[in-house]
Amino acid sequence: MENLMISVAMATYNGEQYLQEQLDSILHQSLPVEEIVIVDDCSTDQTASIIKQYREIDSRIKFFQNTKNLGYKLNFKKALSKCKGDYIFLCDQDDIWDVDKVKEMISMIKDHPEISSLASSFRVIDQNDQPVEVKLIAGRSNNNLLLKPVKENELIEMTLDEFVFHNYFQGCSMVITKKLRNTFEEKFIDTLPHDWVLNIIASAEQGMYFYNKPLFSYRIHEKNTIGLPDDQKPTIRQKLQRIFDYDIRAAFAQERYDSLTAIKEIYPKYYESLPKYDSMRVFYKDHLDYLEKGKPISIGLQNLNPYYKDLKPLKARIMDIIFCILRKFRLV
Repeated sequence: MENLMISVAMATYNGEQYLQEQLDSILHQSLPVEEIVIVDDCSTDQTASIIKQYREIDSRIKFFQNTKNLGYKLNFKKALSKCKGDYIFLCDQDDIWDVDKVKEMISMIKDHPEISSLASSFRVIDQNDQPVEVKLIAGRSNNNLLLKPVKENELIEMTLDEFVFHNYFQGCSMVITKKLRNTFEEKFIDTLPHDWVLNIIASAEQGMYFYNKPLFSYRIHEKNTIGLPDDQKPTIRQKLQRIFDYDIRAAFAQERYDSLTAIKEIYPKYYESLPKYDSMRVFYKDHLDYLEKGKPISIGLQNLNPYYKDLKPLKARIMDIIFCILRKFRLV
């Protein structure tokens, strides 16, 4: 283990405000990393200048600039592809790592060599580095992202079945093996976030684990690509906006359709071994079609299908019908 190389993969885009804090926290780890691979996705602020300044000071930083914007999925894929390490930490541009993050996670992998993807828990901070309290929900863990309880400092395995409809861990919480990275490149699809695909592959091979200990501060601000679930109650105006917004009404069905499609493409034999997955996929595809075309009767009939009740509560299903009526008459 002592001779194995440790890399960090970071994708940046207009991250000048918090980038220095993140880089400092990585460069001063108690267990040093051998390289920090940074790929910038055509930033228009001072992100590139900051990285170049750090590169002059520390040769471990390897910097690449895209000639055209790739988007966060392909940008992270590119960053991962350029890493040479046996273990690769995925990294956001605006968090702050605990000084022992690398040491603790590598130590955990050393004790459990079956791990190919390891996610830690985290604390939440705001744009001013101040702690953000997350109101915990009974029966959940990892700041409510994981839909089951896990004891503090406990290590648990996550199964493929658990990743069919949800991704419980942000990429910035993860370290993966080079072998997993290589498989990811072979099976890559862009219909799901890169971290979700990594965890699908790792869990399919019995190598995805969660370590319930916070090892970094996760920043929440208005520019986050993907943040925590919103636990604030929406205003009446926001509720009305949700009725009239197709993307919001379709979000859950679209996510489930995309995840099932990903499973079908990545692990077709597993998908075919569970016929319910295909019937679910057809249901979600029809649901998206009915919403888009404004078919209230068809949406109403879907209430006879248990998949719909699992997808949305009664109020949301009623709102779907209202939305379809308004869409049919081109009022939304």
